[in-house]
Amino acid sequence: MQKFWQHVVGAAVLVAAFSMPAQAAFQLQSWIGIDGPPESRRCAQPTGGMSAWNGSVLELVPCEPYDSSSLWEEEKVSDETRRGTLYWTVRFRNVGRPELCLDLRDGNTANGTPLQLWECDDKSTSMQWVVTTDSDDKRIWPRRSWDAHWKRCFILWPCAPGILTSMDVPFMSSVPLILNYEYWGTLSQAWRYVVR
Repeated sequence: MQKFWQHVVGAAVLVAAFSMPAQAAFQLQSWIGIDGPPESRRCAQPTGGMSAWNGSVLELVPCEPYDSSSLWEEEKVSDETRRGTLYWTVRFRNVGRPELCLDLRDGNTANGTPLQLWECDDKSTSMQWVVTTDSDDKRIWPRRSWDAHWKRCFILWPCAPGILTSMDVPFMSSVPLILNYEYWGTLSQAWRYVVR
């Protein structure tokens, strides 16, 4: 009888394991240029691509669907609801360099701080990011500034409203990504996950 239940429990665990949805890898694509031709679309990718290492900064570059350094996996840390909206706190792990995660340089939430890759550390709050979950239009904030009166966003530079438009993007080979003041709700602060 004991062996019978061992087989039953083992089978149940096996079924559960194969029933769990796999974490889909995605590109982090800017909403700027999204309505234009494919060559106008831009994705977040570390400088150096597959050669990226600690300190490699994030840039917005032409989306390359077969470049795994432009792919990310989202690892959920926690969630909370504010004013009726559900937010997740996550880590972004780079698929091409899975030992590296999206990091806030020196944990600094000051205006203009660059975004970079660094060796993943489950305890590091500078690798934790708050994302919206209520639509395909994602906003991303560093967890460290989430509870402050202001929030600094993961956005493009130049990032002030009206400076960077979809007409500008096709002529730029790369655009650095930084934190900047106050959430403005502009396209330069909007992202979508494009599953590959």
